[in-house]
Amino acid sequence: LRLQPTEELAIGAIAYRHDFDKPDSGSGITAKSRYREVNVYAEWETPLDGVTLAGLLGAGKAGRGREQELGVQADETTYLGQILVGYSF
Repeated sequence: LRLQPTEELAIGAIAYRHDFDKPDSGSGITAKSRYREVNVYAEWETPLDGVTLAGLLGAGKAGRGREQELGVQADETTYLGQILVGYSF
């Protein structure tokens, strides 16, 4: 999902579902779900020529297949944040 409320600003959301292609009971992984993640972001074309600022906030949670891969139960949600400054010339 991407929205552009003004010419200089774009906001959006991205959802990821990471799955094992072929779970293999020989390796101990029988569940397909590896990880689920949701991110929201904003991109801003600053008044400075060629400079773009972007920020991202996200949250993710391990699926049953990832828990089997790690050998532990992973009930905690992982949070992340990122700020990017871009310059085009």
